[in-house]
Amino acid sequence: MKIIDDSKKVLKEIYQLLDINSSTLNVNIPINTISEKLDMSLQHVNLCIHYLIESGYLRGDYRFDTRQDATKSIFILPRAIYECENGLL
Repeated sequence: MKIIDDSKKVLKEIYQLLDINSSTLNVNIPINTISEKLDMSLQHVNLCIHYLIESGYLRGDYRFDTRQDATKSIFILPRAIYECENGLL
């Protein structure tokens, strides 16, 4: 298991949720969609999000929802935007 590498992939997917119509840095993450797209378990995606919160890339809660249609509301912090846009990940 590579939490750091997988967390980078998850962060890039979360960053893609921001678009030209976004008015805030608050996004709702469809956990199941990201899990399927990145071929990771729901638990592993949640672990990566937890890591990203603790590392200062995201702000949100750690709660793990086991439902298939679960979403998680988080804030993308400036550090994450900077690193995504400058190819530092």
